[in-house]
Amino acid sequence: NPVALMQLASATVCVLIRTSAMGYQLPPAVKRFLSDPVITVVGFSWDSADELKMMSSFSFGRGVFASFYDLQAVASGLGYHRFGLARLAKQVLGFDLPKSRKVSCSNWAQRSLNMHQIKYAALDVFMCGQVYRGLRLWHSSPSPCATCHQPMGSQLEHEGMACATCGAMFKNFPDYYSHCLSKRHEVSYSLCASCGRAHRSGKVQQAAAASMSA
Repeated sequence: NPVALMQLASATVCVLIRTSAMGYQLPPAVKRFLSDPVITVVGFSWDSADELKMMSSFSFGRGVFASFYDLQAVASGLGYHRFGLARLAKQVLGFDLPKSRKVSCSNWAQRSLNMHQIKYAALDVFMCGQVYRGLRLWHSSPSPCATCHQPMGSQLEHEGMACATCGAMFKNFPDYYSHCLSKRHEVSYSLCASCGRAHRSGKVQQAAAASMSA
């Protein structure tokens, strides 16, 4: 299906562009806006579907954006692996982002959007930007988590997670944890209850410290 609605937001304003009411065409001014070098475009899990839908609907994708960040990739680099937008909003901002499959799968090309659709679409794009700003603020001035003591906002110390039993390497916690459970191997990483990121258990950290000092 072609893109029926494009959502844009700044820190204070949300704009919903109903391309379905424009013959599924995007106004040239919008394309110029997205390619403006002073504008940073932030998407979420863009390559999973948005890029293909943009290309098939408007014959251009993120290649025209002067500056682009995928929030999910940014969050993953800071230790939040495979977090959805709602989970990130809760973790970073303490905000419960309402998610409704009934609304998300509703008819966005209908003659008039109802208030549930308008609120859903506006909050979705607005929170994407707000979470990005929150992570950027953390990154500019990292501070240690009160529980796991890893600096929040900085790259995690480990570049991957190694299975303590077989040595297999994983780039993210979900894959690592799934492997350990399926193989019944020792789980030496866990998710911090405070910051939500993966960290090594105390025993593993002590072993690593001993190895470095030897």
